[in-house]
Amino acid sequence: MSLIHHSQLGILATVAAVAVAGLGPQLAAQSQSVRFEVMNPVEVRLAGSSTLHSWDCVGDRLDLSTSMDLARNEFHAAVDAAWDQQLPLPIDFNGQEVINGAPQLNGAPIVVKVPIESLECGRSRMKRDLRDTVKYEQYPVIEYELEAIRGTTLSEEDPDTLKMEVTGKLTVAGVSRSVEHHVEITRLGKDSFEVRGDLDLKMDWFDMEPPSAFFGMLKAHNAFQVEFLFQARVYNFETAARD
Repeated sequence: MSLIHHSQLGILATVAAVAVAGLGPQLAAQSQSVRFEVMNPVEVRLAGSSTLHSWDCVGDRLDLSTSMDLARNEFHAAVDAAWDQQLPLPIDFNGQEVINGAPQLNGAPIVVKVPIESLECGRSRMKRDLRDTVKYEQYPVIEYELEAIRGTTLSEEDPDTLKMEVTGKLTVAGVSRSVEHHVEITRLGKDSFEVRGDLDLKMDWFDMEPPSAFFGMLKAHNAFQVEFLFQARVYNFETAARD
């Protein structure tokens, strides 16, 4: 599996964010619904190191959850505005006031969930250590919710790729933390996108104890990374009832 490395995680849900951010207060007046479907390939990777060797666990599943009330032509106009660098940034989502004074949008949450059970670590002992560390029995998913878009720039290498600076709430082992990171979104077609990124994290941010073995002689380091790559497409524009 070959993940594309970039300068920090992004979530995963910013395809939907592009459309919401481009429309702002118009959303309440719309009568159609936009939804998204995650497509293969999906690549999620947790990686780190220990006093003896490096480790990684990889998966091929994630769930993207969001819904926006807008029409197809408005969705396309919003995406064009993002790539034309005309979004009114920064923008807060769900009225959380992540950035003081930023416009706030109160739409459906943009949430990504990665099931822990989908992550394979190569060795059964390592998989067991991962599950124990993230408290899998109690918290079987890693969850991310987009909180804000702080800025965007077009890639110099590829005009179809938009680089975003975002803030999101990451929840691991039942502990939530706001993280700032970068996401790259590439337009593959009018209704399809590729999303990629990575995030540098520390286990103690989420009250996790690095696993150890052999009476502490072998111990995982506190720092670890999350990397992801997936494609998403608009799969439904449904007529919705007006309020």
